[in-house]
This record gives sequence, structure tokens and C-alpha cells, in this order.
Amino acid sequence: MGPTAIESELAELLHEHGRTQFWFHRQPAVLARVLRLIRGLPSVAYRPDAGAAAAFIAGHLGRSRWGVRTPLQQVVLVRQLVDHPAAGLDAPVGEPNRTSRKKARRAERQGVGWRRVTDPEEKRLLLAAAVRQEQVHPDENYRSESPDLTPLLELDPWYVAHLDGNPLLLAVLAVDRDCAMLAYFRGLQVREEVSNARYLMSEVVADEARRLGVAYLCASGNPLRMPGGLRHFARSVGFRLARVDVV
Repeated sequence: MGPTAIESELAELLHEHGRTQFWFHRQPAVLARVLRLIRGLPSVAYRPDAGAAAAFIAGHLGRSRWGVRTPLQQVVLVRQLVDHPAAGLDAPVGEPNRTSRKKARRAERQGVGWRRVTDPEEKRLLLAAAVRQEQVHPDENYRSESPDLTPLLELDPWYVAHLDGNPLLLAVLAVDRDCAMLAYFRGLQVREEVSNARYLMSEVVADEARRLGVAYLCASGNPLRMPGGLRHFARSVGFRLARVDVV
């Protein structure tokens, strides 16, 4: 079974049985099938360098449960940005689908723009806005009473999507040589333009990461416990399931 078929079957299993909380122990037969499928995914090794970005990436990719690291913790959403066979991930360059491209263009027609954020004070203001939005988000899957986003201040680059001078979406990357992680990628408001801006900013972030020499862009969350809508969005903009081992 090839990677595409494996990912499709995993998606069906997760759609039917997956939850955002820990659920595997309640579904042993499903868990066994998930583990077999994960072992067939493309794999790549990540060797962290020094610095805050490497520590952030390794901390998320090296996650374990009770000190034990299993294939459940190795599976990651990865978007391959360039042909890079030396890294060992046998996967095509991730490209957004047609719907994703149309929504990105719609965001531009709505007047959504973007820019890189370098000013420390503006970063703190955006971080405060992100915290407020997480605390009141109408969807409980994305709501958090007391999110700690201060580690993002140690990372760079930051990007903001805006409309009429108002910030719509914040994106923060952790970059370690040819590997990067999407450390933060969330709307700062709830409105149609934010939904479309997600697709535009997915391409912005990918293009900027390529410019920085990144070959692989990883999502920070565990895809086995993501809301189904978020997994669908990630796939539509070019992310695919892979196994990543921190060595």
C-alpha cells in the first residue's frame, strides 16, 4: 500500500473514531490498525541544531507519553517544499489543491494583505490579541482558558495578515536549517476574511520558508488528535502525513 492509500485510510479511521483528547485506549482494534498504517508512512530523521528554534521543534517532534515514544508520537503533518531526496522522505513536493488556490485569490480580492513583523512591541501586542482570541473562540476545539504563547517571542520570523489595518491572522515559524515548524498559525478574529486568509498565508509561509532554505515544513500538533476540519485544511494546502524521528 502506497503513502496516498495509507493516508486516505488513516483519514477515514480518524474521521470516524478520532478525538481531540486521548482516545486510543478506548479503541484497541482501531489503534492496532492505525499503528500498522503509520509504519508504512514515509519517514525522515530530524537532527536538531542549537538554539531556541531547534529546541522548540525538537520539543514538539520528540513528544512522548509517560516517557515512551511510539509511532503514535512520530506521526507528523509535513509539507515538503523542495525536492530533497537526500533527507530520506520519499514524498512529492506538497502543493495546495485547486480549492485552496481559489480561496487564497479570494482573500486577495477582499483586500487581505500581509507583512513580516519585526518590531518587538508589535509582537507583544499581536501575542496579547492571540491570547484573547483563544480564550473566547466560539469553537471549543480551539478555545483555551489560559494559553501560554510567550515561547513564540523567542522565535522568528513572524507574519501577520491584515485587512484595512486590522490584524486577521498570526503566523510564526521556528526555523532550524532545512527544517521548520509552523509554531503558530491562527486567526485573530472570527470572520469570512480570516477563513480565506488562512489559505493565502499558507502559501506566504511556504514561499518565505523556501526563501530561507527550508525543505520541510512541519505542523506542531499531533494529527491523530487534531479536529477533523484542521486535518482537512492541512491536506488541502499541501501537508501530508509522515513519520519524523528526532535523533
